[in-house]
Amino acid sequence: MCGICGIFSLIPISSEFIVIMNETLKHRGPDDEGYILFDFEKVIPLAGKDSKVDFDSINGRVANLFLGHRRLSILDLSVNGHQPMSDINQKVWIVFNGEIYNYLEIRELLESKGYKFKTRTDTEVIIYSYLEWGYRCVDLFDGMWAFVILDVEKNILFGSRDRFGVKPLYFYKDDDKFIFASEIKAIVKNNLYRKSINEKAVADYIKFGFEEQNVESFFSKVFQLLPSHSFELNLKNNELKIFRYYNLEYNNQYEKFDKSKLVEYSNKVRELVFKAVEFRLRSDVVVGSCLSGGIDSSTIVCCINEILQEGAPTTKDKKIENIGEKQKVFSAVFPNEPIDESKWMKIVAEKTNAQWFYTTPNFDELIDSLEDLVYYQDIPFGSTSIFAQYKVMELASRNGVKVLLDGQGGDEVFTGYIGYYKTFFYEIIKNRDFLKLFNELNFIKNYLLFRKDIVRIFWRVVKKEFLSSLFSIFTKSSNKPNYSSETNYSFIEDFVFNETNIYYLQKIINSALWKRERSVNEHLYKQLNFNLINLLRYEDRNSMRFSIEARTPFADYLPLIEYVFSIPSTYKIHDGFSKYILRFSMKGIVPDEILNRTDKIGFQTPQEKWILNNKQKLIDLIDKEFIKKYINLENIEKDENYYGLFWRLINLSIWKKVFFA
Repeated sequence: MCGICGIFSLIPISSEFIVIMNETLKHRGPDDEGYILFDFEKVIPLAGKDSKVDFDSINGRVANLFLGHRRLSILDLSVNGHQPMSDINQKVWIVFNGEIYNYLEIRELLESKGYKFKTRTDTEVIIYSYLEWGYRCVDLFDGMWAFVILDVEKNILFGSRDRFGVKPLYFYKDDDKFIFASEIKAIVKNNLYRKSINEKAVADYIKFGFEEQNVESFFSKVFQLLPSHSFELNLKNNELKIFRYYNLEYNNQYEKFDKSKLVEYSNKVRELVFKAVEFRLRSDVVVGSCLSGGIDSSTIVCCINEILQEGAPTTKDKKIENIGEKQKVFSAVFPNEPIDESKWMKIVAEKTNAQWFYTTPNFDELIDSLEDLVYYQDIPFGSTSIFAQYKVMELASRNGVKVLLDGQGGDEVFTGYIGYYKTFFYEIIKNRDFLKLFNELNFIKNYLLFRKDIVRIFWRVVKKEFLSSLFSIFTKSSNKPNYSSETNYSFIEDFVFNETNIYYLQKIINSALWKRERSVNEHLYKQLNFNLINLLRYEDRNSMRFSIEARTPFADYLPLIEYVFSIPSTYKIHDGFSKYILRFSMKGIVPDEILNRTDKIGFQTPQEKWILNNKQKLIDLIDKEFIKKYINLENIEKDENYYGLFWRLINLSIWKKVFFA
């Protein structure tokens, strides 16, 4: 994990700009610093004040292209891992942030083709993969990455970002310049960029809570390279081409539930989950894990425990030695709060004999850390849960952990959100699997009492769409029923329940964004491309704030993701349980108490309580002159999502102060 940056200009520029950018990214790579310049004639490696190599100084240089790198040493801790790195002939140079977990397997393939390696790094594997396969080299990579390659002979920059957006890459471009970096702050601190607010992004954030749902950022003309995309920059004319290299395919075919198929699917899922975790334990530094008490993080911690006891049979790695005798797990707890999940964390920690470290974030710490948190996140964010994650990363750093596994992506791959039930009901009714529908509703009614109200809401929405189909089944009549009459569907009412929060839930259900997915897999695909990118940004910025590499087995292991998206929806929600295929596959690995949980709390803080108890102190943080351009402050208490909106206004005000004061 590292920080990368670069500046290209048709008109030669001073090196002072790249030094400022690289210094801004120091938290991403405190172990080493490196540069190259290119003036269309030669490449010169250069050093900064933190460099571990003996090159000439970067200071006082002028060139058309500068590349900068900050290193967090994870694999091959020697100076051999210094970047920018080149091939043996110095025709190709790279700055790289991330990890290619299957680099050993790719290296073996390249060696069979005659390539010689001088380091043990995955960085060098990318270089020779590019030389062998060109832009399609990324098809071979399992992992997370953002890299930019200078091809000296072709006079181009080739850049790429991983498939699902684990690693960030931002850029600014005008007629004669192209600037890129791992974080926006490195671009906006550069005087070659004239800083200004993207008013549309701010308005969308206030109104909808949107953050980085598309290419635009909160800073005008600063864009993100989207996941699954690469770019080519022609250094002769500053012409930029961006192209998509990957698109996830998913199964829309309906399949009735079959127990033998369930066993087949779950065995494969289990194998792939273990493999994903095993690959992400490859490291030359200490590895730990986050533990929230939910199924995803518990799965990772329990899989690591199995691997510690038995070795890594799938990847055939030697016994894992970078964890220690006991794995270290890190949590945020909130004693005496309804959202506290420490009892579940304790079950997993005791089962795995892990060293369990926990922090208890509080409101005063939030206020003290808020400017720092917003600065490192780069943009305003949606809730105080990001602060809890920030404190977990701080705790891990204090305890000497440099790599941390986390469960991000589990909800988007395995159906972890309540909204998937709406699509699930739609899909099984559309396919006239009414026995399945009634079995599910009955199971929820009898065993998952907490879901009664939600099921009623979803059923009311679905029956409007499919009532005629239901009547054709039960009455064998083609006459269209009178939808306004409750008696027309009274036979269904035994399967539905008392309703609460109807307005709020129906607003979510009827959202145009999620309307009419053909399958749960299609809904998952949308979440993977819409929601996950924000969660991964929080993870990246919070972990990098404390110089930790976060690894997410569920969010970037392609064989697992592609396989799960090929499994029909009926195996993902079953007997009322979400994540059914993951629960079933982890039997005997994860404690039953975790697998049988029927609640979902998520990674939360007591945000509403904090706001209610400290309202005036928080109001004082709002920049009223700035905010009134977008919203009438007198009306915010009338908003049905008052607490979320109130927090966004505070966060936006702090962001403006940090970056535009």
